[in-house]
Amino acid sequence: MPHIQKAVIPAAGFGTRLLPATKSQCKEMLPVGRKPAIQYVVEELHAAGIHQILIVTSQQKRTIEDHFDVDPLLTRRLERSGDSVEVLRHLEMDIQLLYTRQTNPQGLADAIGLAEPFVDGQPFIVCLGDAIIHSDVTGSLLKRLARTHAETDASAVIAFREVPPADVVKYGIASPRGEPGSRFEVADLVEKPSEDEAPSNLAVTARYVFCAEIFDYIRETP
Repeated sequence: MPHIQKAVIPAAGFGTRLLPATKSQCKEMLPVGRKPAIQYVVEELHAAGIHQILIVTSQQKRTIEDHFDVDPLLTRRLERSGDSVEVLRHLEMDIQLLYTRQTNPQGLADAIGLAEPFVDGQPFIVCLGDAIIHSDVTGSLLKRLARTHAETDASAVIAFREVPPADVVKYGIASPRGEPGSRFEVADLVEKPSEDEAPSNLAVTARYVFCAEIFDYIRETP
């Protein structure tokens, strides 16, 4: 992973769009198969070579910390009963997980802003904790973003995907500068435009690389 050693996972949102499933369970811990959503995200970062992750949580997100904490009692119980401990292999990943709280819910940029001391002036990855990315090789998208950052020295590198025109109202949509290819410059981002006003059908896809200067812009943004 060129030049990038740290990642931030914002996971402090209320998850109101998924109610009632998120009334007593945070959205990042909702199961997809046999694993909670956020475990896929951590495993994706690990596969991409990231070993330091800051998870931004809130008062309602203690289960995230519990999930990634070693539980010797549970491990011994599984071993005594003959059950496989493979289901807990996520606890053996070579990753340092740190946590901070977004006490006042002031949006995604504010949550990322809390990571400034952790980032310490370095470029970093942001992965939203409730968004699972499937790749043929786990972590390959993040490696592509990191390579693009290293080759272009861009302040921000953002992953996009094509969505049906009728779905642009659900996403932040890119206004490309010039004809978009697999890599393109972004002239603007339009948040949840109507189908008629959308500059493209390229939707922001919950994976980013930022330079530390992003924190200056977060401070300046109302």
